[in-house]
Amino acid sequence: MELVLITGHSSGLGLELANAYLEREATVIGMARRSINSKNPRLYQFHFDLSREGNWEDKLRESLPRQDWSRVVLINCAGTIAPTQPYGSMEGLQISRAFELNVTAPLRLMNIAVAVYKDRPLRIVNVSSGAAKKPYQGWSVYCSSKAALAMASEVLAAEMETAERDVRVISYSPGPLDTPMQHELRKKKPEDFPQVERFVQMFNEGKLVSPKEAALDMMKQIDRTDLPYYLDYRL
Repeated sequence: MELVLITGHSSGLGLELANAYLEREATVIGMARRSINSKNPRLYQFHFDLSREGNWEDKLRESLPRQDWSRVVLINCAGTIAPTQPYGSMEGLQISRAFELNVTAPLRLMNIAVAVYKDRPLRIVNVSSGAAKKPYQGWSVYCSSKAALAMASEVLAAEMETAERDVRVISYSPGPLDTPMQHELRKKKPEDFPQVERFVQMFNEGKLVSPKEAALDMMKQIDRTDLPYYLDYRL
């Protein structure tokens, strides 16, 4: 039996992943601010706001099932692109909360998974972006937080390789996903989001990736028998 932990499972890519893993009879633990309407007995939902520090870590660690899983998968989907304003216009609290969600929460979850499931094969996926490697005006927080998460992923992979543990880490960039967040971004004013015209153009040219396509491709990478300790992958 496979155990899959997914942050941001209530919408977009996270929701597609949750549904796909449930279809193949995995046990899924979803972590998000909102729950989904499901009566599947193999879905366990935790209501956490990962952008805020709190006691969710202790609650989760105590609640994680310790069965003899064939494999454990942790997928960090939850993230935010906000704030999207240039320097001088951002709110300090929004900067802090973005790093809490995009960087701190995934590191805390990786730390838990590595400790709790130290005797199980473990696959960890951190959703990344091309913004981790290329600067975009208005995206100082998003670019830098994704870059930080990518480096944290590499460090974990290096540690697991040295320890000779069956842990593999994927930094997965799905490209621009067709999600409600994209719709909201396209409605922003250029002064509040300098990249708005680029997003509108991608939508008009049909270049957005469906969350289902990205979910199925991600699962394919996770299942690879030749998966290296660290994989930097772009769909």
